[in-house]
Amino acid sequence: QNTKVNYKFNSFRLGYFWNYVLTSSEVWFGGSLKIRDAFIKVSQNSISDKYSNVGIVPLLGFGFETQIFKSLSLYHHTDALGASQGSAYDSQIDFRYYVSAQSIFSIGGRLLGGGAQNDTLENFAQFTYYTVGYTNKF
Repeated sequence: QNTKVNYKFNSFRLGYFWNYVLTSSEVWFGGSLKIRDAFIKVSQNSISDKYSNVGIVPLLGFGFETQIFKSLSLYHHTDALGASQGSAYDSQIDFRYYVSAQSIFSIGGRLLGGGAQNDTLENFAQFTYYTVGYTNKF
């Protein structure tokens, strides 16, 4: 059968974190509200069905950045929470090279995933990827 599947999962976050500066490190913890906008539509010939869901997921967050050398640091941040209905997690780790106070190159990786299991749906996904970045602060 000719089958077409459209899947969309948009995610936005609003968070608040407390920051502590130590001798050569910075540590933070707090939380985020993840706003998820999910949509799936399955079509087969002239028949189709769709499901959409918008909701808020609370996440706990923590992270750190510690200086390894004068211009090189290790950065880590995680937002995550699990419950019987599902889970969400986003974890990043980078090495950051400070060209100047305003200019930063980074290389690292990220693990992003989560899902839900309830009477209406069961869906889990996990993405692992490498990152290369450049930040210029104004």
